[in-house]
Amino acid sequence: MQSAYQTARQKEPGSPQESLADLLGRLATESASLVKDEISLAEQELKEKASGYRSGLLLLVIGGAVATVCLGALSAAAVIGLGDVIGFALSALIIAIILAIIAGVILSVGTVHVRQASLNPRKAAAELKQTVQTLKEDLTHG
Repeated sequence: MQSAYQTARQKEPGSPQESLADLLGRLATESASLVKDEISLAEQELKEKASGYRSGLLLLVIGGAVATVCLGALSAAAVIGLGDVIGFALSALIIAIILAIIAGVILSVGTVHVRQASLNPRKAAAELKQTVQTLKEDLTHG
């Protein structure tokens, strides 16, 4: 994968008649343009990732609200069904403990997933590293 700097360098080879001042001026202009392009790429990548997180988060919130209503109805049914056998107070306590254990497992798994998620613009960072390396090589070799 070529960096934008390498592509620009191949398109406009320096002529032997260009002065050092012209070359340095062109280098400064192209370097500034390259940095702006790299920043734009990073911004675009972050916007795309944020959009994906936003839509996923919205679906999770809606699903969570529906699941909460459903869980309430199922819990009431379980308490009533078990209450006929062992008493309503003990039945409610058992159902609450079971639900607390399930919630703890779900929260711990969710925490792991959130910690692993990254908004780091990896593509832009890799491109920028490659550009810096190419610039360093060009400055040391000629």
